[in-house]
Amino acid sequence: MSICVVVDAFPKLSETFVLDQVEGLRRRGHRVEVLCNRVTVPGCGRPHWGPLSGLRPLLSRLPLRAGHRFRRALDRLDGSFLSEFDVVLAHFGYEGARIADLAAHRPGLPPLVTIYHGHDVATVHHDGGLSLYGTLFREGAAHLPVNDRFRGMLVEAGAPRARTRVNHMGIDLSRFRFAARDWTARPLRLLSVCRLTEKKGIGDAIAALDILQKELPDLDWSYDIVGGGELAARLRMQVRESSVSRRITFHGPLPHREVHRLLTRCHLFLLPSVVAGNGDAEGIPVSLMEAMATGAVAVSTYHSGIPELMENGVSGLLAPERDPRALASLLRGVAADPKGLALMARRGRATIETGFDAQRQLDLLEAELRLASRRPDRAAPCLARA
Repeated sequence: MSICVVVDAFPKLSETFVLDQVEGLRRRGHRVEVLCNRVTVPGCGRPHWGPLSGLRPLLSRLPLRAGHRFRRALDRLDGSFLSEFDVVLAHFGYEGARIADLAAHRPGLPPLVTIYHGHDVATVHHDGGLSLYGTLFREGAAHLPVNDRFRGMLVEAGAPRARTRVNHMGIDLSRFRFAARDWTARPLRLLSVCRLTEKKGIGDAIAALDILQKELPDLDWSYDIVGGGELAARLRMQVRESSVSRRITFHGPLPHREVHRLLTRCHLFLLPSVVAGNGDAEGIPVSLMEAMATGAVAVSTYHSGIPELMENGVSGLLAPERDPRALASLLRGVAADPKGLALMARRGRATIETGFDAQRQLDLLEAELRLASRRPDRAAPCLARA
């Protein structure tokens, strides 16, 4: 197949799943090109509007309605480029809506498959704006949200039920070797790797550890926080004002090699995600998959698609959202059950192997693209998902 992948920016450090899919599809013999707003590495993609992409800064100065009208007019310049492909794969509903609008004005474009990841569903739903995807719902050949909660939101908003199927993301297990932990070793090592934004819930993690320190003052533990973001200063202040300032280290953003080193030595990976005030929510965080694959026990919340990844007390630990006391209770139980943690870690790895392996998920995506392109030149795998 020839596939055009449409994204906002490419390649983007926070969206490595797009690069992994592009490279995976190319290794399978498909011709894959990327169309995007911003090419972050020269030669890795084609900008929207081709040679006229330099007009983008000028359009930002126009009034909203006029700017929108001119952008859509320029989008039609991409029609001839897209016509060369068997299928278009858009990442995020915003980009899918853009291509759907183009298709509505230019009949004959290839079928469109859209993957919905997180804020493009949750935030838009919170603002009552999923109806803005009306053209996308009509024009799209397939709608692939990354979890079942988002599927329900899309179907409720008008996405065709039969063409709206969950497409979980996955990780390359060859990059993440399982390493058994010594669950009796101290300090008990806790780690978070994420953007320091509201939906990641790191403030709740700090509050829970403050509670734990007061309840179990003799427990030896340490907590590493990797990443930057708009809440970094506020979270550092929260730690300084807590009873646990000497046990928590903020590393800021780190190279992948250093993150992997911390990941393979931690006992618990904390990500107590919450629905943000603007409605933003997780899909299913890849960071949790990576932690589970390496042998850490993931500690998270009953949030969005996370319960599709792990079962509380079986393959991970889950607390209610925005409940530091419940989270502290989970951590208190962890300290007293090393055998249970060892079993939980192995079940976590097994969960990733059976349901969130990148190659299996790529099989399923490839099948969706072949089905949409109406050119199934070889038998497609079963579309049933784990």
